[in-house]
Amino acid sequence: MTAADFAEWVCSPLTDLPLPEAEDLLEELLDARLIDVVSPEDAGQHRYRMHDLVRLYALEQVTDLEPREERTAALTRLGLTTLALANRAHRAVCGGDFAVVHNLAQPPSVPSEILDRVGSDPLNWYETDRGTITALCQQLSEQGQDELSWDLAATSRCLFSLRFHFDDWQSTHEGALEAARVRGNERGAAAMLLGLGDLYLTKRNYEQAIPLLEESQRLFEQVGDDHGHALALRKAACADRVQGRFAQALSRWDVCLPILQRAHDIEAQGQVLRWMGQTFLETGEYEQAEKFLLEARTVVDGFEGRSAAQVRLSLGEYHLFSGNLEQAAEEFTWGLEATLRNGDLSGQCYAFYGLGQLDLHHNELTQAESRLSLARDLARRIQDPLLESFVILGLASVKKEQKDTDTASALLAEGLSICHRMGARAHAKRFQAALTALRPA
Repeated sequence: MTAADFAEWVCSPLTDLPLPEAEDLLEELLDARLIDVVSPEDAGQHRYRMHDLVRLYALEQVTDLEPREERTAALTRLGLTTLALANRAHRAVCGGDFAVVHNLAQPPSVPSEILDRVGSDPLNWYETDRGTITALCQQLSEQGQDELSWDLAATSRCLFSLRFHFDDWQSTHEGALEAARVRGNERGAAAMLLGLGDLYLTKRNYEQAIPLLEESQRLFEQVGDDHGHALALRKAACADRVQGRFAQALSRWDVCLPILQRAHDIEAQGQVLRWMGQTFLETGEYEQAEKFLLEARTVVDGFEGRSAAQVRLSLGEYHLFSGNLEQAAEEFTWGLEATLRNGDLSGQCYAFYGLGQLDLHHNELTQAESRLSLARDLARRIQDPLLESFVILGLASVKKEQKDTDTASALLAEGLSICHRMGARAHAKRFQAALTALRPA
């Protein structure tokens, strides 16, 4: 295994031994000073690292002495166990096995002794073992295990997205994409192109995202995977919306919805309905916005996935636009509490932005500026220029109310520049209109 450090649990699938016996072997290596404990004393689990020279020698020995079939089998066992743990974390974020495609094999299970050891917090496992996931994806890709590599990368995508681990996201998907292409694995390639397109969407690089998502759609259609095709199409529509192609975005989401309903993909359904509602909100069609946002809420009612909080935040935005400030406050507060629980930094940013907008409506300018500044800090932390531009527009409104037109103008110019760099034409128009309104007649 090429990961820089590792936890005890990896020794069980690597050696094909029960965890207690594998730990005994690990203890022998520790006593012989061939490995070191590198985790802090208060860490829930120990992590270990092998000395560089020892690692090189061990690699030579295992290559010379162990048959290739046994080495491959050990890596496969570790890959399957890691995939099962990643799937557990994915389900915790998405509320189930939603918004993802897998290979056609039966999903693996995690031995109970390993589950007991890694604890009851799947996201904490991800944070601790992210390096294992990334290194293992690369190793599987290099050794031609394309099916396992792309499934592990695809399953981990929502985890990378939640924590904005862009480098891990990119390296796992690019490695697995190359392996899939070498093996002629079109479905695996489609899944990795979907993931890479989503990465560039998240980074607000629409020019790079669109061709990747379109190629993903083509390959999914070619292999007859309707669900995968709908997942890629829904993301391409997001780029349409930001770039002002509202009719095309809505048309694409109309195509997606029945497919996602047949696939019982609650997470993706909630996302699409929410995006449709937001689009109608942006075009001023408030009745349609309400219709789709309420339908989204019905779909995710009682659902514990990430999209449930996102739907509530979008409903808060709708109520804000409609002047229902009490209901808006209720939705934004609910959304903030939910995103704080699941660690969704993007959702927290939206929540503070919405609450800051509410403060602005109540003329509580100091609190509005404080909340909006916090939202901007979060947007910068997660490197989301689109979110930052939303917040900048709110901050400019605060400065305008404070009669600080110079600062308001500078903020609007900054936001307009961000929109131009992203190619977010629809949002740029809002900044241009605000700048025009700010200038004296």
